[in-house]
Amino acid sequence: MSNKVSRILLVAMLAAVILGFLGGYFIPEVMLKIRFLGVIFANALKLIAIPLAIVSMIMASSMLGDIKKSRKTAGKTILYYLGTAAVAAAIGMILANVFTPGGGTLRFSEPIPDGVAASSGRGLLDIIISFFPFNIYQAAAEGQILGLILFAFVLGWALTTLGPTARNLLDILDTVRRALMKVITPILYFAPLGILAFIGSIIADNYDHLDILSSSLGFFGMIVIIGLLIYGVVILPLILKIFGKKNPLEYLMNMGQALLTAFATGSSTASLPMTLDGVLEKNKIDKRPGSFAVTVGAAIGRG
Repeated sequence: MSNKVSRILLVAMLAAVILGFLGGYFIPEVMLKIRFLGVIFANALKLIAIPLAIVSMIMASSMLGDIKKSRKTAGKTILYYLGTAAVAAAIGMILANVFTPGGGTLRFSEPIPDGVAASSGRGLLDIIISFFPFNIYQAAAEGQILGLILFAFVLGWALTTLGPTARNLLDILDTVRRALMKVITPILYFAPLGILAFIGSIIADNYDHLDILSSSLGFFGMIVIIGLLIYGVVILPLILKIFGKKNPLEYLMNMGQALLTAFATGSSTASLPMTLDGVLEKNKIDKRPGSFAVTVGAAIGRG
């Protein structure tokens, strides 16, 4: 895909987000009718996300070479995610204590969704156990990506120990990875319509609560946005500039499609294919640490 086409698609996706908000507010019945387009878009991304994550991790692990290099790269990746998570938590705590958003906010009468209720009951032991699924096919079907990533990482490392005998399999996996990356292109062309339907249907679903959201939760939302801007516009670009030696603005533009997809779907898994495309293809990051870091990041922030 040329840079010109990529920029046009980025503008179209941004326009789709805006039109989705407007459509959900002014013509909610229409947005609800085209909801299926957003579902198709999200499902198409998730369809290739799991196999792409597995293949990318196997390839990344095998390309890292010996166990010492693998351990070093894994250590830096985990340290980065822990460090940035700590910074994000600190920003949130400071803003929450200074501005106390949400005070006096009305509660919704609807029951807590099962997925939210279930996730709130997960402890550290449950997270550790999720790294070791007893059935990789069931784990893939249920989106248990942490266990799949660990399995793929170990398998990739094991293949490196087999020497030349594993070369044919690695070549096949690399071909599969490149083929899956090609599949992203037609999905990208469909992205503006899918995002429009996705955002519009969400706004339409919450149409009766928009007044409450804009009044009682307006200040809370503003504080959240301020926190996100501090983290995403100040902290992360500084890290990228200092440690990655990259132009933050150019890097951000290349990641625009992935960011808009993540915003629209609320899923790091769904946006994984576009994230890999932005990191590896558009920003020309080394495929070995790049594939590893992106895939692990999607697993940590799984949605």
